[in-house]
Amino acid sequence: ASAKKPELRKVRVISPQAAPGATTLTLSGRTAPAEQALVSSRASGIVAERRVDIGDRVKAGDVLVMIEAPEVEQELSRARASVDQVKARLELARVSLERSQSLVGQGHVSAQPNDERRANKMTAEADLAAAQAEVKRLEEVRSFQTVRAPFDGTIVARQVERGDKVSADMSQPASYLLRIARMSELRVEVDVPQSSALLVKAGAQARVSFAE
Repeated sequence: ASAKKPELRKVRVISPQAAPGATTLTLSGRTAPAEQALVSSRASGIVAERRVDIGDRVKAGDVLVMIEAPEVEQELSRARASVDQVKARLELARVSLERSQSLVGQGHVSAQPNDERRANKMTAEADLAAAQAEVKRLEEVRSFQTVRAPFDGTIVARQVERGDKVSADMSQPASYLLRIARMSELRVEVDVPQSSALLVKAGAQARVSFAE
């Protein structure tokens, strides 16, 4: 008898593929305003008005605090008076120069007095420019007495009261007048431990939940 052929069996063949890695990190975070600023004073003086308090919503450019500095007003008045004086001196120098030039052309006056009058006019012009620059500087200093909101936001902290003395030299972070925050948009800050830092990729999706 002939040997019986073995029966063929059907098998399925697949190509193994690596399964996509799925790693979930659960981390603690905190919310923060999208934008916030510590509002300080750029002028020295006494707080005359405090127009906002904690929780108030303000618009960009709104007046927050008014600072009173009488010495700045006095210096500004003197500087403006100095400008008027120099303008009068410049006008006199201009008229004198025009007369001198006319006389020089007619041969009645030598060139030396004419040169002196021209130099006086140029000196007066330089003095006028300096006096006007001083007025502009003092006007800018006076504008600093009005503290305005840098952007739309909410007052979240206050360290000033009417009658307080403030200084433009207060450069320490803790010496601010007000803290304003834009609460309409929040960002989430998460501290990732070093052991998990390589698992965080740009564009990865995240789900935020609040215990409250």
